[in-house]
Amino acid sequence: MKIQRKLTPEEFKAIKPRLKRMSQRNVDAAYQVLVNDKTQSEIARELGVTQQSIGDAVNAVWKHFQKHYEQESGLAIPSDWIKVSALLPPEMAKVVTQMEKSARDKLRKDQR
Repeated sequence: MKIQRKLTPEEFKAIKPRLKRMSQRNVDAAYQVLVNDKTQSEIARELGVTQQSIGDAVNAVWKHFQKHYEQESGLAIPSDWIKVSALLPPEMAKVVTQMEKSARDKLRKDQR
């Protein structure tokens, strides 16, 4: 199963200052994939570039997101962790939020 990386517009905006060395075209392409759920092949066709170049841009932005998260939270994100975004009823959202907090607390303890 391929893991889909996803960012919210706010998360992307928070890391944008870290992307100054990237071309605006690559930043925009990564935004389309990570925030707007477009496929890498779709963006590559639109821009007339290879899917690999779009994948490289997405990977670069994702690494900046990981570094940003690690600096903000003090935690290194394990490579097998998946970022989840979902709309849920309040009672289910509370359960998911508690699960995330428990996982983060365990990770913090393990990384000490």
